Amino acid sequence: MDPEEVAEAVFLAFAAAKRHLEEEISLKAALYQISRAHKPRTRALRLARKLLYFYAINNYWARDLLERLIEDEIRDDSKLLLSLILCSIKSGIDLGDSEELVRALRRLMKGLWPSDIEPWIGLLRSFHHLERISPAPSRYQPWLIRMLYRVLGRAEAHRLMKFQDENEPRTYVMLNTLLASPEDILEEADRSGVKLIKDGRLPGVYLLERAEDTRKLVSMIRRSLLLVQDFS
Repeated sequence: MDPEEVAEAVFLAFAAAKRHLEEEISLKAALYQISRAHKPRTRALRLARKLLYFYAINNYWARDLLERLIEDEIRDDSKLLLSLILCSIKSGIDLGDSEELVRALRRLMKGLWPSDIEPWIGLLRSFHHLERISPAPSRYQPWLIRMLYRVLGRAEAHRLMKFQDENEPRTYVMLNTLLASPEDILEEADRSGVKLIKDGRLPGVYLLERAEDTRKLVSMIRRSLLLVQDFS
């Protein structure tokens, strides 16, 4: 593809990701809205879909990498565009020469071009070095990571997830028998894939062995059927 088509695809993906974040709609729906407004070329639209697919997979990795490397304040649009391009390169998508891509994006985006991105374009050229110092992919669900970012902030959330990964502290729960019988709570836990093991040291205390779907575990906690105990 020529640089103009690649730039068009990157712009479409960027605009869709931006709308996805601002309006909390899916990336697919956002791209549909953007493409209806801009009527892109077919090949550019296909590439934009691919860029967004890999952005959805790798965007937390890319944003974390950028936060660790870029100390200066840059606009959210700049971070988003850098993240999108880094995710694409990491996934093996050939975007062509970075300088040609940047020139084409400047022409296409005009006033929308985030100019403070330019000092960091060199990140793209040194990507293979950056990949070696990037953190390992997280095993946590994206919705949980977003919640931790919102509640704790990015740095504290990363420390918490690192602690969990390295130490794997045990979680203990008690059954709230004021709301339901122990049998009913344990039966619902079993149906939900929440495995509880009775702890012999204290009556009524269970060790949380695993949760196949953390959302179902959170649901039981929010409904106060399970009371999480902190023995630290």
